[in-house]
Amino acid sequence: MSQLVFRIQIPTATASVDTIGVPRECLLLRNMFDPKEIEAKPDIDIMSKEDVQEECSKCGKLKHIFVDKNTAGFVYLRFENTQAAIRARQVLHGRWFAGKKITATFIAITCYHGC
Repeated sequence: MSQLVFRIQIPTATASVDTIGVPRECLLLRNMFDPKEIEAKPDIDIMSKEDVQEECSKCGKLKHIFVDKNTAGFVYLRFENTQAAIRARQVLHGRWFAGKKITATFIAITCYHGC
């Protein structure tokens, strides 16, 4: 008779937890594109930028946008103020884009410039 073995993982205090972060003027969008698509679509950063800028323009002034092609679809956004970033997070977080579910997390300005 064979035995079934079950593994149960219990989250620990050090486990990675997806949080929205403290509201700030900077947002990190994850999962905006698949890094494997970059070879097939070298202008993916331009396409992603245009799509994000269009959507974010409804929330407030976007001061800067950076599409990091060396990540798992990360797009960094810096708004003129925290209120615009909060509105953008409400609009973008959990939305589907190109078949992928976006997560939007507030990040510190120091991380925006140096992470």
